[in-house]
Amino acid sequence: MNVNLKCECGKFQAIIKNPKKSNSNRAVCLCVDCQSFAHYLEKPEKILDSNGGTEIFATYPSQIEFVKGVENLKSMKLSPKGLLRWYVDCCRTPIANTPGVKMPFTAIFHNCIELNAKDKDSVFGKLSLRFFGKYGKKPLPPETYQGAPLSLSLKMFPFLMKGLIFKKHIPHAFFNEDRSPKVEPIILTKIERERLKLKSYDFIA
Repeated sequence: MNVNLKCECGKFQAIIKNPKKSNSNRAVCLCVDCQSFAHYLEKPEKILDSNGGTEIFATYPSQIEFVKGVENLKSMKLSPKGLLRWYVDCCRTPIANTPGVKMPFTAIFHNCIELNAKDKDSVFGKLSLRFFGKYGKKPLPPETYQGAPLSLSLKMFPFLMKGLIFKKHIPHAFFNEDRSPKVEPIILTKIERERLKLKSYDFIA
C-alpha cells in the first residue's frame, strides 16, 4: 500500500510507496534542533508533543513521490553543516529531514502523514525510541534516553546498509539529478539559531 502525505492546507501532496513495517523506523526526537525547527515554522504546538519531542518516520528517498504542490516546497538549515529540513511555505507544515543526497535516509514528520495513531502502528510499527531526552520537558516517559543510545545506531545500521546496497537514494525525491537540492536552503545565522533555541527553552520550561 501507499501512504499519503499532505500539508495542513492540502496544496502539497506526496506518497510513500510501499512503506515497510518495522520496529526501528518510528522514533521521537527531543533534540534542541528539532525543537528549533518547530519554532522556526511558528507551529511548536502542532509539531512537538508535551515533552518537546517530534515524531518521525524513517524511509528511503526513492520511496517518496511528489504528487502536487512541489512549487511550495522550501528547505532550511539551522547551521551550514546541519540537516536539510524541508517544509512548505503555503502553510508552513514540516515535511522531512534529509542528511544529504548520498545518504539513503529521509525522516518524514508525523504532521504530514495521513494516518491516525492506530493505523500508524499497523502500517509502520510502534514507536521504538525516544531520545535526546536531556533537552525535553520533564517528567519524561520512563523509556526515554537522555542522549542518542547505541541501540539507535544498531537499529539504523541494517536500514542504511540495505539502502546503500540497493541504491534506495536514487532517485532522491528531494534532490535533482545533478545532486543539487530541489530548493536551495535558507541557512540561519548564529544569532537566528540562538533565538530559536531560547524559544525552545521557554516552550519546555
